[in-house]
Amino acid sequence: MWWTALAPPRQVRRLAGVNLVNNLGDGLFAAVSVVFFIDIVGLTASQVARGLAVGGLTALLFGIRSQPLRAVRKTPFAGGVRPARGRTQH
Repeated sequence: MWWTALAPPRQVRRLAGVNLVNNLGDGLFAAVSVVFFIDIVGLTASQVARGLAVGGLTALLFGIRSQPLRAVRKTPFAGGVRPARGRTQH
């Protein structure tokens, strides 16, 4: 059929589905955490907003890689981690 020629490959559909589930979970967590902090913990809405803003900014700042990717790729070991000296790999 004509739509099979336009359909994306299976891996692309699977990745899109996983991305949808991940984003749905993140959104639900954000909404439920606000309700939890306001109703259960007893914080005000402005306190929750400030806390989530500080947490988001912290994640944004410290989530950036500390070294360029090409520096990691120069090493033959996974993740740029070298084994300890004197130990052999089996």
